Amino acid sequence: GPVRLLFSNILDTDQTNMIREVIAHRKPALPAPLSALITSSIQPGSVDLRDSTLTVNGEMEVRSRSSDAFVCLDGSSVTATLIDNRGGFSVDSDDSIRSFIADEETAVQPSPVDVAPESLATQARIIDAPGTYPLPPGHYPNGLVASEGQYILTDGIYYFEGPGIDLSGAASIIGENVLVIIGSSSTLRVAGADMQISATDQVGTFSNPDRVALFTDQGSSEDLKIIGTADVTVEGVFMAPQSNLSCENSSLAATTLVCGTLRGRSGASIDLGPESPHPVRIRIVD
Repeated sequence: GPVRLLFSNILDTDQTNMIREVIAHRKPALPAPLSALITSSIQPGSVDLRDSTLTVNGEMEVRSRSSDAFVCLDGSSVTATLIDNRGGFSVDSDDSIRSFIADEETAVQPSPVDVAPESLATQARIIDAPGTYPLPPGHYPNGLVASEGQYILTDGIYYFEGPGIDLSGAASIIGENVLVIIGSSSTLRVAGADMQISATDQVGTFSNPDRVALFTDQGSSEDLKIIGTADVTVEGVFMAPQSNLSCENSSLAATTLVCGTLRGRSGASIDLGPESPHPVRIRIVD
């Protein structure tokens, strides 16, 4: 309805031009899938974008209550079906946020993955050399560190400890119907390399109804880095609720992303949500 304003002894002019700007709090007609959940509750800049683009085909929830929980600066752009932001926005005039702004709700995040590494077969140290290497499912206590070579993961659970996964240069990982777990004291770093993994609701003998493809252990607070023109695609849930995720000069795509904080820098492109467009109805009334 109309916005009524009453000023008493404030404006000391005979004529004043008033401009009214409104952000509508109205959801799309159909439920939007949860595509991004930022779990930090107090961190300023829980979403911090500088010279980067973020596209969310679905709902994005930012749980930080900081007055600048959502920072969008230096020519960044955000397009989402809807954003539920507990705190405030910090936006430059050259930047844009195109979305519905939702009333406060709490999305239900995917369930944590509970897999003990000792329940998996222990695998040997991975060779870093040119070539193609099929890797069997199991527990990799020495992690995967590679600067060359293509590593193929197939139908099963992969638990990486030690340094976790550290890919650089010409190295790549391709995995279909997998669940990749990063140990509690390990991390993920993809620098100029490629990583493409996907999950279904059944991984080997493990029931995976949320389709989690990449999981960092709940105890992990390590930074996860996708940098140096890396290309990472996760068909399924990328779940790192305790971790800080940085994407710099690289591309990240995931069906659903859950992380502590999200940072985009130097031309990063972050695409979240299902591939099929989510229907949004817009009605403009003059």
